[in-house]
Amino acid sequence: MDADTVVEGLVGSVFGLVMLCQGAESVELGGVDPERWITERGGEVRVLQPRRTRPRG
Repeated sequence: MDADTVVEGLVGSVFGLVMLCQGAESVELGGVDPERWITERGGEVRVLQPRRTRPRG
């Protein structure tokens, strides 16, 4: 995604990281940051967090 990506009316879920491209640079958005970024631009999504598994052993 970049600053020109249209998310108005976008509804759904996001899983994992989102890569935000800004010119030649890119930034990974994780946690609640993708949700916040999309909401600020008119979308309505929920970020799904990965399940934590217990270590084997």
